[in-house]
Amino acid sequence: MDGEQDVSNNGKFTVEKTASVRMILVHLDLKGAPPKVSYLAEVFPLFSALGANGLLIEYEDTFPYYEELLPLRSAHAYSPQEIREILRLAQMSNLEVIPLLQTFGHMEFVLKHKEFAHLREMPMYPNSLNPHKEESHQLLHVIIRQVMELHPGVRWLHIGSDEVYYLGEGEESKKYLSESGQAVEDLFMCHLKKVAAHVVSTYPGIKPIAWDDMLRGASAQTLTG
Repeated sequence: MDGEQDVSNNGKFTVEKTASVRMILVHLDLKGAPPKVSYLAEVFPLFSALGANGLLIEYEDTFPYYEELLPLRSAHAYSPQEIREILRLAQMSNLEVIPLLQTFGHMEFVLKHKEFAHLREMPMYPNSLNPHKEESHQLLHVIIRQVMELHPGVRWLHIGSDEVYYLGEGEESKKYLSESGQAVEDLFMCHLKKVAAHVVSTYPGIKPIAWDDMLRGASAQTLTG
């Protein structure tokens, strides 16, 4: 990212450069109090007129999860039909959609529920996922699958991974770090690679991207290993 500017309480401009196109994204954080689709129909053309060409959409509990993920779905979540309409409206305004999923930190909307509380890094805090449990990765696979089902044709998937507070402080992490001699950054990178590898292998052509804050202090060996 080479710049960002707040534009509202609900989003911010984020600029990302790729080899072929300069992406100017509006980050829509929809959790908590999601705007009505009719409101989005009004603001999408405005985003486009202001120079944006994409939307980074973070649903969290406003996504219409189903089956084993039904507890994650809030009472005011969008329906599948509303998600499809949001995507249609974005396309009409020439805004490329990139779904943003939380896969490590900011997992409160998942880990606050009793069904998933055992997957916390620290038992008393619901913010970070325990990366050592196979069930954690299976949970992420289901979350990714359900979101991708309603986003056919996307080119990017943002896998979050910022602000993974208390990583390395859980009992399993302490044991892993002590026995392996690795740093917390290595533990973070191991989980990030697993999630990214699942995306790439399951959805060919999709490019996973993530926030960089947890890697700013990492060594070159960690980043290239």
